[in-house]
Amino acid sequence: MDVSEMISALGDHGFADTLSSTKVRELQNAIWQIEATEQWPFLETTLDLDFDGTSPVATNMPSGGWHASMRVKDLVAQRRIPFSRLDDFEDMVGTNYDEVGDPQLYYFEGGQLKFWPIPPASTDRVKWRYIKVSAEITDSTVESAIPLPKHHHELIVVKALAKLYRMEDDLELASYFEGASGELMQRMKDNLFRQQIDQPDYVRVLDWDDYDYF
Repeated sequence: MDVSEMISALGDHGFADTLSSTKVRELQNAIWQIEATEQWPFLETTLDLDFDGTSPVATNMPSGGWHASMRVKDLVAQRRIPFSRLDDFEDMVGTNYDEVGDPQLYYFEGGQLKFWPIPPASTDRVKWRYIKVSAEITDSTVESAIPLPKHHHELIVVKALAKLYRMEDDLELASYFEGASGELMQRMKDNLFRQQIDQPDYVRVLDWDDYDYF
């Protein structure tokens, strides 16, 4: 469904006279609420980061925000850049906050993704794999621009209906659609997180000295 079809579906449930802007708002809220519940595969993306050589923050961070970092790789050194908790970084860095060099770790401070040492001025130095926040919708957003796979678009409508019925103080129908959205959400989880059945999952051993053979 595109957004205009979702608006029509809301109208079919008795909200034909509700302002289109209100319906778009609740559809948008439903999408962002769904996104915030899990690290969905359909939100995975990458960005090659640029640096100015003076700031630990990349100059081209996504303006729309992001949910979570998945993996960071130095494309020059051809190695993974590990994550560090802020308190561990503070204990390790001493007073060398402004050191410039090949990035050895990344951390978060005030919600910002930062690197240490500060990467030298460069373009496409670091590949960042992360969970994005989808772009805002409008009443003319096409189906392909909606982040959820199209066979799960019903979930967006059902979650929006729960909110609209609550706004109308119809708590019985609001409760019904909240329950229905929970069932649809679980169905989507079962579907999207089972991406392969070719091989069983495995645990990667990072330190063989800690491996229990028996």
